[in-house]
Amino acid sequence: MLKYDAHARRVYSHVRWQEVLVRHEYHEDELGIAIEILRQDRNIKPETILSWVARAWGVGSTLLLVAFMFGGQEHFRPTASEALALLFFPGGVILGFALAWWRELFGGLITVVSLALFHLYIFAGSGQFWLGPYFLLFAAPGFLYIVSALLASHRGRQRAPTADAAR
Repeated sequence: MLKYDAHARRVYSHVRWQEVLVRHEYHEDELGIAIEILRQDRNIKPETILSWVARAWGVGSTLLLVAFMFGGQEHFRPTASEALALLFFPGGVILGFALAWWRELFGGLITVVSLALFHLYIFAGSGQFWLGPYFLLFAAPGFLYIVSALLASHRGRQRAPTADAAR
């Protein structure tokens, strides 16, 4: 259990954990204090939680997809048809994950559209549309990014003052 005084708790209770790590004056475990403050903070927004879950899941998906692509003993020389499919999945999906770190809605849409185009391409070539749940699980952070961005924009619209209210 972390031991720090009530003054530190009051001072840092409304400060983001990154600022605690940078400006912390006490000589205790900074990361532990930041985690404790986040646990005590009642103002964590759902879109923030969704965003960080999507980021962690996206990093995990990306690492696993790259391991699948380049980690095997077999050669990696796709045909033209396979290269086009790889452009959509995992290429577009990973690109969407990367863009979503800065622009959540845009990156999430790139991920979801890439997944849809991949499924359409496979359906056009083989007639099989449902490829199983695994492709959806790998691309799921894209959906979380979209929900997070929509929640954030909805929250922003609720707080924005209208022109009539300003008068």
